[in-house]
Amino acid sequence: MKISRKQSEEIDFLEQHFVKSKVSQEEKEDYVRWTVLGKGKPIIRAGDEGADRLMLAKRGLDITVKMWTEDIRNGLLFAYELTDMKRGGYGHPYADKVVKGILSGVNFTKAKIGRGMPSIVFANAIQKIAIKNGTTK
Repeated sequence: MKISRKQSEEIDFLEQHFVKSKVSQEEKEDYVRWTVLGKGKPIIRAGDEGADRLMLAKRGLDITVKMWTEDIRNGLLFAYELTDMKRGGYGHPYADKVVKGILSGVNFTKAKIGRGMPSIVFANAIQKIAIKNGTTK
């Protein structure tokens, strides 16, 4: 089975930051088969016998991305914290794509502004422009 560059990038990110060990070619093919074609093993709970590590990692990433989205919307997290490796971010092309996706979907006008934080909406808008222009690296 041919694995595209985009899929390979996603698998590499999951492997490095969620699975934290090398996954087999068979696991990669099963993952692509399930995510692209909807065929193969379904996502199952951690601890179940035969749990596919990549599928569990993807499930963990999906939950994490939802938390990142809420935190960015509420001004508790900035995109550079996830993308800039010097500041503790992932420093991975797939993380950059995930953050760009989050920023494109966040409605900054509805962001919650707490007391003493009047510039959160402005800071997030600047952050969105910087990522779009690729100036966060």
